[in-house]
Order: sequence, then C-alpha cells, then structure tokens
Amino acid sequence: ENVVLASLDFSTNTQLKSVRLRANGGANAAPITLIDFSENTMLESINIYNFKLLENVIFPDTDTVIDLYLLMFNDIIVDFSGYDNLEVLTLSTNFNNTIPIIATLPSNQNTLRRVSFQGGNLVNVDISNFLALEYLSLQTTNTENIDLPVTPTLTDIRISSHRIDAISFENASGLTDLSIVNKQGLPPLQLDITQNVLLEDLSAGNNYMNDIDLSQNILLDRLRLNNNEFTNVDISTNVALEFVDISQNLLPTLNTQTNTLLETLDLEQNLLTSLNLTTNTALRNLYVTNNLLPGTDLSQNIELQRIRASFNEITALDISFNDELFELTIN
Repeated sequence: ENVVLASLDFSTNTQLKSVRLRANGGANAAPITLIDFSENTMLESINIYNFKLLENVIFPDTDTVIDLYLLMFNDIIVDFSGYDNLEVLTLSTNFNNTIPIIATLPSNQNTLRRVSFQGGNLVNVDISNFLALEYLSLQTTNTENIDLPVTPTLTDIRISSHRIDAISFENASGLTDLSIVNKQGLPPLQLDITQNVLLEDLSAGNNYMNDIDLSQNILLDRLRLNNNEFTNVDISTNVALEFVDISQNLLPTLNTQTNTLLETLDLEQNLLTSLNLTTNTALRNLYVTNNLLPGTDLSQNIELQRIRASFNEITALDISFNDELFELTIN
C-alpha cells in the first residue's frame, strides 16, 4: 500500500507462487504503470487491486495459475487461453462500463469454476463451453445476451445493470440462487425460470417487469421483485417462501394463503386495498407503508414483531393479539 512505490521487479523471484498487490483506498495514485510476471512461471495465485495508473500487466506463460483477480482503471486485454488450471477469475474496471474488457478464456473448458466481470462493455457473453462453471457474476457490464453452458454445476448467477430484454436459464438446471437486477431501460425484462425447479433465492428488482411465472419454483424461499410494474403475482405454489419483497409495484392485493412459512412480507408502495394474512401465522415482519389499506385482521399473526403501515387509509387496527410486537409505525 505504498503510494510512492514506482516499480516492482519480480524477475529473480522465479519460485514465487502467490502475489497480492493492493493499493490502498479510492484515491491511490501509486506511479506504477507496469507489472511484469513473465519470469514467474510457478505462480498459482495473482491478486492486483486498485493501482490507478496501471496500464499493463504481463502475465506468465504458464499453466500453474489457479486463482486470478485483476482490477484496473484502463483497458483490460488479456489472453488466458493457456491457463488450463484456472479455476477462479475476476476482471474488474471498478464497475466502469466505458472501459473495455477483452478476455480470451482458457482453452481447457473443464476447470473454470467461478467467473466475475465488474464493468467493461461485455454486450455478448459466451461461456457456453465451460461445463464446470459454478458461479457467474456480471456487474455493470452492459450485457445484452448470455450463452450459458448446459450444466447442472452452475448454481449461482448474479447480473446487475444489464440490457437484457429476455432470458431463459434452462441450461442451468442446478441453479439455486439467481440475482438479475437493475435493467437499463425498457422494454420490460422477460424472465423464464420455469425449468429451474431447484431455485431457492430469486432477486429480480428494478427490471420494469409486469409478468413472471413462478409456478415451477416450489423450493423458492426468498423472493425479491421490488420496483417493477406488477399488477399481479401468483405465489400460490411457492409454499416454502419465508421472505417476500414485492414493494414499489402496482399490486391491489396479494394472495398469501398457501405461504404458511412466510416470516417477512414487504409490500410497501403498492395499491393495496385488501390483504388477508390469517394463514400466515409465522409472520414476524409486515411492511405495507404507502398503500390504500383500510386495515387488516392480525389476530392470527401472534409472532408479529414489526409493523410498518404508515400512509394508508387505516381507520382501525387491532393489535391486542400481537404480544411479540416491539415496533409499530402508523402515521
């Protein structure tokens, strides 16, 4: 973390296996512009972070590298085609999608397990040949199209600040965690997860969405559809749900009668005129601020700990059965 270090010379450290170079803080201006690992052919782990003036990294011609993390504030153009043992790869422009990332991935398509891109202008992402992939993250990458591998190993996908209009995750049959959020402009995202029967956690907020089929996702226990344009969401088959956030939508009501395991329900900033919670006996947190509710029956919700219900049309609310309640907000 030396801000005045002008150069680094690893040419005689030929036995080096792990290197971690991290410039401190967001304002670091260490004058290092080049890092040369060409003589370090035994390297297994490379971590380079936050050198703002760094222009080029010369990577070793080797197949020993297993884990590689690179954050640069300049163009990232790399060829890892010979990195046959690479398992974990992160390339970052610090979420700047005006700086290009051009990466040739390993020719060996059976080793790479985790891939993360942060920034770059990755309009088309093709990872269809990497059959051992377990984790994919595309953050602020301007992505419009993704070709996924047909593999059950891919269990966790995270996408944000994207330009995808329609996508199916049918190739990732083992998917358990999916986050696809913050679509950059219309039209609404069309999301097909009907083949992802193992899905447990779904985040799909800020996507202009108005329709979604959750009927096949019976293992889903966490659902976030906040800040969309839904007028109706059917969660009747999602009986394992414990957490639901469909705030900032256009819902007049939500049927939660089959969701008996539900502990947290966030429906703030909708158009709710009615809400039946009589079967949601495990409910602990209820957030319904900014709706049109005249009230609701809470007599069966004896586990309730928090109620936020300001800016409604409530004329009466009986909380005499809610002995566990420690937060109540009604303005």
